[in-house]
Amino acid sequence: MSVVQIDPHILGGAPVFRGKRVSVRALIDDLEGGVSIDTFLDDFPSVRREDVIALLDAMVERVVAAAARSGSSTSAGRAAWARSSPGTRSAPSRRRAGPA
Repeated sequence: MSVVQIDPHILGGAPVFRGKRVSVRALIDDLEGGVSIDTFLDDFPSVRREDVIALLDAMVERVVAAAARSGSSTSAGRAAWARSSPGTRSAPSRRRAGPA
């Protein structure tokens, strides 16, 4: 069962965590803004850590599948990362450039 629910009667049909009124976009925006998963969970206590991890794992699988279909040279490395056990993997390092 997916951890995401889309219902036109909940937040105007925006994807939300199943059974919650917390949008998936709220998580993505927080992560993009540098907010930790722990802080997100503190801000939205109805969301479970397992649901956040399941959502992120599903997103990784979709990105890896899309990269494999497009013939991306990094797809093999990403696929190996996606298959690794969740307790032992770490996300690839992403460095953002500061203002010029």
